[in-house]
Amino acid sequence: MAGPSKTPKPAKGKRPPAPDPANDRGELSVTDLARGILSKEIRPRVTEVRRLAEAVLAGASAKPKKAAKKDKAADGKKKDKSKKLAKIPGRRAKK
Repeated sequence: MAGPSKTPKPAKGKRPPAPDPANDRGELSVTDLARGILSKEIRPRVTEVRRLAEAVLAGASAKPKKAAKKDKAADGKKKDKSKKLAKIPGRRAKK
């Protein structure tokens, strides 16, 4: 005969909290959804991943592009782009 099982039994009256209903996940904002997925509180579904991807692509196209750097210094003169490199000790100069 088998003896008593040694596996722990759950305490009576204490249950883990129920997960959020599926309908509430659609009402989450994109940032809350992303945070929930990253913290592994939410297991993403295909529709949620698609929603996050659309938000990322919409945000990427709405961002302004960086302004081009100006070649002039504050006093109006052109900057000198030729800079001398540091000398390496022990090397001979080319002739």
